[in-house]
Amino acid sequence: MFSINGPSGPTNRNERVPRPPGSEKRKGPSSHAPRRPTTVPSSGHPTLSAIFQGCNLYFDGRTGNVSSYYMTKMVKEHGATVSIMHRKTRVTHIVAENLNGSKTEALLKSGGKILCVHPNWVLDSIKKGKRQPEFKYAIYKDAAAASSISTFFKPPTTTT
Repeated sequence: MFSINGPSGPTNRNERVPRPPGSEKRKGPSSHAPRRPTTVPSSGHPTLSAIFQGCNLYFDGRTGNVSSYYMTKMVKEHGATVSIMHRKTRVTHIVAENLNGSKTEALLKSGGKILCVHPNWVLDSIKKGKRQPEFKYAIYKDAAAASSISTFFKPPTTTT
């Protein structure tokens, strides 16, 4: 009544599904066109572009009108990796609407290596098809870095 493997197919991974004679797996190139995702990184997620290539994002708290689940899915499709825990050695960007005091203090202690950006940075980067400058979307702006950058672009003053 039942086939060799039982009523619902194989019961362990060593059993194979019996195939009728003459219906063997096809080998060789498939005849259908490739799908939209073109590359598959080592994480196994299909990507649409490499906008966030090299970025390791951590979503902290609220992400505005778009859920963090959907944001995670979007950034993975565009080449980023996502950390579920905030690790200083791996995370390159924290995406959040705001930070509390202890997280801001931890960010200061990291020496400015981790960038804290608003979720609009992700959305605008995807919309424009190019990674946008993080400084425009920074939640916490280091006053020393801002002053050094602004003084760098100031025209030199001459004394007579």
